Amino acid sequence: MKMMWVLGVLLLLPVVSLAASDGEPIGRIGDTEISTGELRAYLDQLPQQQRAALSGDPALLSQVIHVYLAERMALKEAKARKFDERPEVKVSLEKAREHALTELYLRSVTKVPADFPSEAELQSAYEANKAAFVAPRQIRLAQIFVSAPRGSKASSKLDEVQEKLKARGADFSALARDYSDNKPEAAKGGEIGWLADPQLLPAIAQALSTLSPGMVTAPIRLDDGWHIVKLLEIKAAGTQPLPLAEVRKSLVEQMRNQKAIEVRQAYFTDLLRQHPPVLNELAISRLVQ
Repeated sequence: MKMMWVLGVLLLLPVVSLAASDGEPIGRIGDTEISTGELRAYLDQLPQQQRAALSGDPALLSQVIHVYLAERMALKEAKARKFDERPEVKVSLEKAREHALTELYLRSVTKVPADFPSEAELQSAYEANKAAFVAPRQIRLAQIFVSAPRGSKASSKLDEVQEKLKARGADFSALARDYSDNKPEAAKGGEIGWLADPQLLPAIAQALSTLSPGMVTAPIRLDDGWHIVKLLEIKAAGTQPLPLAEVRKSLVEQMRNQKAIEVRQAYFTDLLRQHPPVLNELAISRLVQ
């Protein structure tokens, strides 16, 4: 299932974690291979909300890896064609280098204190935002994924899967094992696992909206291909906030992220106070005409 960044109760989702060793190969495209460590470094650069959306969702992580591998292949092609030696590209690369250097420096001078938040600050934030910690409705899904990038024709495999699903007593899990192009899911009979409502793409959510457990959607067209989704189970939304112990880790991370924004803003304010900028207001007004 394609990625949709979490909206709503982000704090209930743990951050993605790769348990494999850093040197273990995790993917290859052509003769370009990436390791778990390289992917981990890539994921660490994503915003917390995006990393949270990857949590516990191998299918989603697989989509990200596909995109990353494609980017690595594009980089290899660019270097092979000496694209980086073009004058205009050199200018852009220098700007990107300066931006990266600035960002790394800012991170170093605006670090959040290691002991933040204190237990009292954590408890206060929890009490003030209890409504955000009510667990959303969750659904357990399985899918058969037929790869077909947008613009390509429907494959005979999709037709075959649809015909087999129409048969009396059709075994969705067995068909997922035999036909799904998402191999990690296929090995589990197509099972994706539990997802909160806010994690679903609109097209998926709409297709599931009228289904009861045990029912299967018609093929859903997304950019990467066709998704036939089975609704396995539903957990109703909670009525009480989850205890602090269950949301502590994600709440601490969100508080530290917010603190980092505040610390950086304070740094900029102080920097501008020490070095007041002088602006050409007339030139600025012409820019917006």
